[in-house]
Amino acid sequence: MSARRTALRAAIPAVLGLSLLAAAPARGAGFSIYEQGAAATAMGGAWTAVADSPAALFYNPAGIGFQPGLGLELGDTLIVPLGSHTDPETGATTDAEVQLFYPPTFYAAYRFPCGVAVGFGFNAPYGLGMEWPDGWAGFEDVEAIDLQTFLLNPTLAWSPVEWFSFAAGFDAVRSIVSLRKGIQLFDER
Repeated sequence: MSARRTALRAAIPAVLGLSLLAAAPARGAGFSIYEQGAAATAMGGAWTAVADSPAALFYNPAGIGFQPGLGLELGDTLIVPLGSHTDPETGATTDAEVQLFYPPTFYAAYRFPCGVAVGFGFNAPYGLGMEWPDGWAGFEDVEAIDLQTFLLNPTLAWSPVEWFSFAAGFDAVRSIVSLRKGIQLFDER
């Protein structure tokens, strides 16, 4: 019994450690906009190690330490979210209003001959919204919701050798959230 208990005690840290590896990251359902550079989006976001454009400021700011001279990148993405709701009681389906969103991106980086680089990025990493038609079944919960986030990130990078670079900077973020709900004044029963 004692050997069994000792083996069980030894296995507990391993089981707990493995359970931490199985944890899934939390994501802002539908509000994260990962389209921060055309090439990076085309590569499915696998851009962190590439860092050969100023969009590295979003993915891996130290990457601007490897880029020669001046780099500029300007972009936009057209997003048309579609949504619908099916009422579980009646089975009626309501489609959300069609909206257009176009989150901008702008990145600038300059590397001096001494290996020091400066960069500035502007993007909208979170956003989107939903608007429902007047009088839809869930109007008391939400009629319209909108989230806008604008991020500025000045960065300073240094590459003391050709294979290593590190960066420091900060993010200045402005967020705007709007939620509109309806009120039912009279019970229709």
